Amino acid sequence: MDESNAPNIERSMSQVKVLMVDDDADFALAVQRSLEQSTDAEFLFQMSGSFKNAMEMSAKFHPDVIFLDLNLPDKQGLFTFTEIHARLQKIPIVIISALDDSKLALEAVREGAQDYVLKGAIDSSIFPRIALMAVERQQILQDLSELSTYDELTKLYNRRGFMTFGAEYLKLSKRTGRDLTILYVDLDGLKTINDTYGHASGDFALIKTAGVLRQTFRDSDIIARIGSDEFAVIAVEAPKSSAGMLTERLLRTVDDCNRKSQLPFKISVSVGSSSFDSDKLFSIDQLMALADLELYHQKKRKQNKTESERLPLPE
Repeated sequence: MDESNAPNIERSMSQVKVLMVDDDADFALAVQRSLEQSTDAEFLFQMSGSFKNAMEMSAKFHPDVIFLDLNLPDKQGLFTFTEIHARLQKIPIVIISALDDSKLALEAVREGAQDYVLKGAIDSSIFPRIALMAVERQQILQDLSELSTYDELTKLYNRRGFMTFGAEYLKLSKRTGRDLTILYVDLDGLKTINDTYGHASGDFALIKTAGVLRQTFRDSDIIARIGSDEFAVIAVEAPKSSAGMLTERLLRTVDDCNRKSQLPFKISVSVGSSSFDSDKLFSIDQLMALADLELYHQKKRKQNKTESERLPLPE
């Protein structure tokens, strides 16, 4: 579970970081002055005039809320929101729209924006309240989401969370033509660990596997426990050609974990993968099925290798 982009509601009541993404400097200055004059909270304000710069600033500034103009010099329309939202899903976004773009702003709300404001329709003095309400609503939604989309043991997404976010990322890949790779990961021998060392050890093996996955993949990737001993990863913008490299990286991390571990058993995983193909209308279920099929073949190869190693040597 990646909490790096989640707004801190306790801090937000006394200090709120606001990122304004708008190339209208005069409007941004009016909003900044309104925030600075507010007595509801201490607002820290940063402004970006382009999509690219906003992404760079977000990584350093870690905003609690983003005010976003949909029409920027380097990005226009609904894609402006969907791309930022896909990368910064836990940060509430309030759309700042011109009067003639109200339909587009409403569509952004349907896609997940917290709210929208029409330039010229309200006074800038209302922005402190808008920012605080967006942060509070986001925290409520986050709390509700965690109840239904997170695995309590590993603190990763559960199957429901994985499929929900997976569908959103696949939708984005179809719109932009960007790559997406899914890895299906199975923890080998969980039943043996449970039977030999007890279920507490089995739970610890699952937690260690979750930790290995976090070490291997980026914060922007979606990592989930989707079954008893099954995990899945959406490697965002990772092309099909990188699947082998990602698998090797995961196996190296598993080996490192085992070398440093004092456990009486070793962690072992099997991996299958599949990738988004813009020429085919794959669903997340179909991509998962393809990765699961490759996983099945890998486990069979492992089983055959183990059995061949057990055969008696010829005299």
